[in-house]
Amino acid sequence: MEKVHTPRVLGELIEDRAKRLGDKIFLRFKDQNISYNEINRYTNRCANAFKNLGIGKGDKVSIMLLNCPEFLYLWFGLAKCGAVEVPVNTSYMGEFLRHIVDQSDSKILVISHEFLDRLKLIENALKKVEKVVVLGDIQKQEVAGFKIPMMSFEEFFNNSEDPVDVKVLPSDALSIIYTSGTTGLSKGALGPHNFWIVCAEKMLEYREGGKDDIFYTFMPFYHFNAQCLTTVTTLVAEAQMVIAERFSASRFWDDARHYGATQFNYLGGVIPILAKQPERPNDADNPIRIALGAGCPPAVMEEVEKRFGIKCLEGFGM
Repeated sequence: MEKVHTPRVLGELIEDRAKRLGDKIFLRFKDQNISYNEINRYTNRCANAFKNLGIGKGDKVSIMLLNCPEFLYLWFGLAKCGAVEVPVNTSYMGEFLRHIVDQSDSKILVISHEFLDRLKLIENALKKVEKVVVLGDIQKQEVAGFKIPMMSFEEFFNNSEDPVDVKVLPSDALSIIYTSGTTGLSKGALGPHNFWIVCAEKMLEYREGGKDDIFYTFMPFYHFNAQCLTTVTTLVAEAQMVIAERFSASRFWDDARHYGATQFNYLGGVIPILAKQPERPNDADNPIRIALGAGCPPAVMEEVEKRFGIKCLEGFGM
């Protein structure tokens, strides 16, 4: 892989790649193609929006969205403000949801329209949240009963594309990723900018990735896998990424062919699920070179490698 300068702060990395790569496609989602220039501009919009709402260095913002480009605009915008992103598992409700938003000290919650009913049930317990930003079509009567002030994403996003003037250090916190909560309520794991970028660099070497790769993910954005091993990795590699809303075994290989994906990430049961799909004559006729993940039984991995003509790599970390 060609060595290029890699800033150790996510906002600077985005700015650097926009200057270097311009109109090269960074992100593909359904029929949307978003360039490095565009991701930088949209990120600046969100950074300015957060600053206008009083978000500064070290402040926390929870994001509860399904996989979509807006998730990245928000996360990157927070990074440029020196604020801390708190991604929320979209399956959470009740006490699990309340715990993450409250325990993280989030001042703003960005939430998808379809999860408003869950927010309604815990609103009275969220004493630290000052504003809710809603992605999706919202009607006045829907939000009239909420006590926390609300605004639409469209209103929030309608902002300046000028860079924000905030000094962010590699040691500053970038995100708080919460554990899956298998032994109780989820615990927040705080990661600084430098950690995320170094991790992406090292895994990029391991997976032999470069600027010609197209990294595909169906992993949810509330997970470290999609955020670091696809998103930050793509920025470091100066490559392209593709996001799917969710995993579909029946559509996976057709999607990979459609987008020309060369690498994807997985966890646990994904590879066995792909192995159980009915065999097709064109199984090995796909652009995937590398699958990177963890928790796949060795025998199944070997079967999938032979059948689909790919190489599976595993990596574990705490």
